[in-house]
Amino acid sequence: MLWHVRHNRALQQEVLILRIATLPIPWSRESDQMTVTEVAPKVWRAEARYGFMESSDVPSLLQHAKSKGCTISLNDVTYYVGHETVVRRDECWHLPHWQEAIFEAMERNTAHLSDFLKFPTENVVEIGRQIAINRNLHLDFIIVGPT
Repeated sequence: MLWHVRHNRALQQEVLILRIATLPIPWSRESDQMTVTEVAPKVWRAEARYGFMESSDVPSLLQHAKSKGCTISLNDVTYYVGHETVVRRDECWHLPHWQEAIFEAMERNTAHLSDFLKFPTENVVEIGRQIAINRNLHLDFIIVGPT
């Protein structure tokens, strides 16, 4: 949301911030799956909790949030998704080439988050960043985009 406000210099009249937590149990009770709280006028915070065997369907969660008192309009929803790309470091402290190749292949073959959460593709904004992995497996973040 901070990125959106900085780059668009605007904030929508209605905002729903959704956090999805995966629990260390296979299935969650339906009564415990979602909470919705109005944190400011027309700004809601929702938390959905799923077991690790369950899948999330965010458009359905938004319908559920409306039934719990959130008055946000679902006709024009935008989903912001981060996308990381593993890149090679130029300095001498990089991983061996074969290890970097494994990281790159794993990143390339992962499912897109927007598919996993069942976002409608026409409403998704993807924000990318490049990640270089050093020998100590610390992540360095390089923000990609206009400054």
